[in-house]
Amino acid sequence: MLFKCNPVDLHFFETAPYLYQFQVEIDAPADEVFKVFKDWQTWPKWYKGIRKIEAVGSQLNGLGARRITTMKNGVAADETFYIWEENRRISFYTTGTNIPCARSLAELYELTPLSEEHCRFNYTVGLDPIFPLGLSGQYGKQVAKSVFKDAAKDLATYMKHHYRTETHV
Repeated sequence: MLFKCNPVDLHFFETAPYLYQFQVEIDAPADEVFKVFKDWQTWPKWYKGIRKIEAVGSQLNGLGARRITTMKNGVAADETFYIWEENRRISFYTTGTNIPCARSLAELYELTPLSEEHCRFNYTVGLDPIFPLGLSGQYGKQVAKSVFKDAAKDLATYMKHHYRTETHV
């Protein structure tokens, strides 16, 4: 990655200049949704803005795991997981991009069980943008939001069509 980004911690989601939060209920238990998070090859199937994800190194999941996510718009990001709580939440920050777009960028995926067969998915994105997004005010915020806005509902739709149990047969 040519353009470095700053690592962050959970506090970033309280201070990020651009903060996006999306929430949806999913017709699947949290542990089944978490299996989808762990299987990076499924991400482009439900997160429609992603073209591909490639592992960096041999560690595919857990704290310190790294990956390169390439979006359909051409932006590629080197991401490092710094929170990994099985069946509950994950978070990663971007350490670099191929296009200058952020000082810092992080995503937080949280699952809350609602019943044996349902959970709530909270998706939070924090972004500290650089030029041109950082100088374009509300327009820049909307442009950035358009990249992330459909991911939560797309995950719910994906789980609705791909999650099966004996009771759903």
